[in-house]
Amino acid sequence: MISMTTGMGWGARILRLATGLGLAIATHAAAGETPQSLILTGGDHIHGDLGSVDAEHLEWRRADLKAPIRFDLATIRRIVSEPENTLPDSQLRVRLTNGDDIPCTVSALDAKTLTVQTAFAGTIAIPRDLVKSVQMPNVRRNTGLLANVSDLGGFRQSGGNWEIKNGVLKGTGGIIYQTVMPERAYVSVDVQWTGDEPDFSVITHANNSSYYHYGYNAYISNSSVSLNRGTRQNFGDAKAIELPANKRMTLELLVDRAKGEVEVIINHRKVNKWTTGYDSRQAYLAFAVNGNSAVSFSNLHIEPLDEDRTANDNASEHDQVGFGGGDRLTGTINGITDGTLALSTSYGDLKIPVDQVEDIAFSGKDPLRARLEKQDVQIHLPAGGLLTVALTGIDGDHLLGHSENYGEVKLDLSYITRIDFHIYDTATDDGDEVGATLPAQDEDGEVQIFEDPNDVPIQIQGIFIDQAQIRGLPDFHR
Repeated sequence: MISMTTGMGWGARILRLATGLGLAIATHAAAGETPQSLILTGGDHIHGDLGSVDAEHLEWRRADLKAPIRFDLATIRRIVSEPENTLPDSQLRVRLTNGDDIPCTVSALDAKTLTVQTAFAGTIAIPRDLVKSVQMPNVRRNTGLLANVSDLGGFRQSGGNWEIKNGVLKGTGGIIYQTVMPERAYVSVDVQWTGDEPDFSVITHANNSSYYHYGYNAYISNSSVSLNRGTRQNFGDAKAIELPANKRMTLELLVDRAKGEVEVIINHRKVNKWTTGYDSRQAYLAFAVNGNSAVSFSNLHIEPLDEDRTANDNASEHDQVGFGGGDRLTGTINGITDGTLALSTSYGDLKIPVDQVEDIAFSGKDPLRARLEKQDVQIHLPAGGLLTVALTGIDGDHLLGHSENYGEVKLDLSYITRIDFHIYDTATDDGDEVGATLPAQDEDGEVQIFEDPNDVPIQIQGIFIDQAQIRGLPDFHR
């Protein structure tokens, strides 16, 4: 049984709304007030303030009603709020194997645990086996070909609106960088988008006047990558990718024009290698951005392709430490202590200042991930932060929950922008896509969600609930 009680919810905000229960659904907050909304699975919504929650019901309070409104939890899709607090600047991002994305600072790392400090939950100790990567803040130095470029004199625009400032090329439409590329080329560029999802292309060996008909077009759209001849011929099936919550990626292209071979690497992980049989016979680099949401390109490097330059197909078996310009070291990270990372490699033990590191990718072969639970919700934070926890209570202005990722956790409600319920449903009644990325299926093709160790398998909202194993044991869900 979940037992939750609170005063007036997030930061004790009480919204003064139109009177009368008959006007409660689909009303709007009074002018100048901060909205907090309860959204139902059918699409209706009601402004007000979170009161209490038990295993089956949620109570929603309004200043114009004498008693809270009681809702069945099965009808709740989401709670949305304007956070009272923002996260500190220069937060790094810890990405977990289940897709959670934690804005924080790293306190320590050893063979078993990554300890982080957060503004919204204090100190959290995360099992190292459940950590996928760490993205460091402000360490990606703006180097490369664009670093000292102050105008667009070396570019040819093809529609849209472009600018370059402080070494960052930003815009919409198309633009061609008029520098001749090697026939065998390595291209690395940092990309940041402003829309909900990316929709852009980086085209190598394009024509100097048009990128529409020639070149190898690595097209990133939503959560997939495809390779095309200019904007016309498709060279095969698109490949799915996992989008980072911070809307940034490092894109690397390894191109052998004469052989028609193109390898795409995103955030230092190989996506695919295409053998096209096509020689574009062109030599320029182009960027194309669809829609009205600008995309930024920086840290551009174009170099001759070395024979040894390729994605490490065995990288998932080892930890990786990334630096600027696509440089990486592979080995075993022994720990982080007092701002120094200890890395054991085949050529010796290294001590690396953490402030020189761009990112860390932990070994990912046969990764572990936290098991799903019936009461899981997704907690959204500013700047794309995301945590998945099973609700256990509310204590004043804090939400209580647990997960194999974090253990018992206490989250400050003043940082929360959204709480999603029923996150493992594929869609709500109104057709809105929701929720989390499911883990790999078991041998019977079912997704396992864990509830109570004494329960027998049951079916809940189309998700298979298997007999649970005790939460917290080291045999995490694979």
